[in-house]
Amino acid sequence: MKKTTQWIAALLVMPVILAAPGKAQAEKISRDDVKPIAVAGAAAEAAGKMKPKAKPPAAPQAPKVDIPGAAQEKPANKKAAQKAAKEKAEAVSQAAEEAFEQVAAMAEAGDIQAQYILGIAYYTGRQAEPDERAAVEWWRRAAIGGHPDAAAYLGLAYAEGFGGMPQNGTEAERRYLRAEQDGSALANVLLGIDGYRKNTPADKAAAIERFRTAAKQGNTQAKGFLQMIERRGTDARQDFGKNLDWKKESGKTSLTDLYTQAGTNAFQGNIAGQDYTAAAGWWELAAQADNAAAQALLGTAYYTGRGVEQDETKAVELFKTAAAKNEPLAQYMLGKAYLAGNVVQRNKELALKLFRAAGEAGIADAKRQADWLERG
Repeated sequence: MKKTTQWIAALLVMPVILAAPGKAQAEKISRDDVKPIAVAGAAAEAAGKMKPKAKPPAAPQAPKVDIPGAAQEKPANKKAAQKAAKEKAEAVSQAAEEAFEQVAAMAEAGDIQAQYILGIAYYTGRQAEPDERAAVEWWRRAAIGGHPDAAAYLGLAYAEGFGGMPQNGTEAERRYLRAEQDGSALANVLLGIDGYRKNTPADKAAAIERFRTAAKQGNTQAKGFLQMIERRGTDARQDFGKNLDWKKESGKTSLTDLYTQAGTNAFQGNIAGQDYTAAAGWWELAAQADNAAAQALLGTAYYTGRGVEQDETKAVELFKTAAAKNEPLAQYMLGKAYLAGNVVQRNKELALKLFRAAGEAGIADAKRQADWLERG
């Protein structure tokens, strides 16, 4: 958990308002400039949650830009390359295990985002032995604390009768409705599915509105449903929940993507109160496990000093690491650094390439920056 209007529509949970390019663009990156971009990028990696059975058009990939100092030395031969790849995979796996241990400790200490994620881990069997009862228990704790998607998952447990919950459609709907009121995209999708299968014009209209609400929150499954409705028309009978394996769908989002989204929630003040330190902590967990979006976001934290002690050199290192993986936010921010000559040597040509790549990936201001540089 990248491009153009499709990318922006799927990823940006809140509007990103940026200044038009001009003379000020060559100046050092400001804190106010970074904040909206950080929020936008945070949603980017986690928006792939709940992919639809009928997949929407794939988001185009950002062009690759060679970053000075970011490219690793190529192994001398195939055997050396295999060894290097194995060592990297082992390091990432170890970092993922350590991150999960920290999340488990946070859940025990009462962090509702950690509790929600721990529920997902037990439900899908990632970093933990599958245990539906444990999943339901962690979601229950998170829901009590006010996590809307955890409440929606509890409703799903009642709907399907797993995790020790008796199958009870009425209780499932009650929990969905409560989660929907609290802002759960998942609840909107689940209620929309139930409503659309009733096949009356009024129920279908209400379902479509719920899918639209979820789609605006970045839920790609809802977007897929809307695309199918547009193709077939509202007169066609459709059961979007038929043969849908929710456990499999939930497993399509990596835990590091969930950590990244948790950081975004803390940055924005969603779920719990705004906490820049907590945001940086979540991004650190995901960044250590090689999540590119988290690396870019952690870079913004170090660049601005929000949640961590300001360290522009470390910020640029993180931007380089993520930009080398074609992460648009990192490309954009690194372009800013090269244009300003901040920490790195000023390089207008490289800044242009980075802006153009990030712009093609969907960051509108990056495209404006590239156009401005080319005109100049």
